[in-house]
Amino acid sequence: MDIDLATIITSIVTALVTASGTFLAIRRRVSRDGVEVAKDRAEANIIDHLERQRDKAVQEKTAIEISLKTCEAEKAAESAKVAKLTAEGIYTHSQIKILQGLVDRLGHNLDEEREELQKYTMENATLKGKIEVLEKNR
Repeated sequence: MDIDLATIITSIVTALVTASGTFLAIRRRVSRDGVEVAKDRAEANIIDHLERQRDKAVQEKTAIEISLKTCEAEKAAESAKVAKLTAEGIYTHSQIKILQGLVDRLGHNLDEEREELQKYTMENATLKGKIEVLEKNR
């Protein structure tokens, strides 16, 4: 069996070159797959983060809507109170005008009655004086 050393070395070198080429191709493929996996993970993390932000925003929106409905109900209740107080104010104002008119008339009547009382007091004094004169003359 005559085996040529050059043929064996050539075969071994060819096998090594083929094995190293295959190793490098597999390594490159695995590296690309690793990069793709890392990209996929990053995208998944971004999507997960965006979904959490969306869920939080939906919860905040719901809370704001509930708060808005509560504020609207409170506003309606307060508006009703304002309308009631306004009506009461208008009624009270009209009652004050009526009472002011009554007070003015009573004051005027009181003044007239005072004048009349003074007149009667003077007439009474005059009559009293005349009665005294008549009694002395009797």
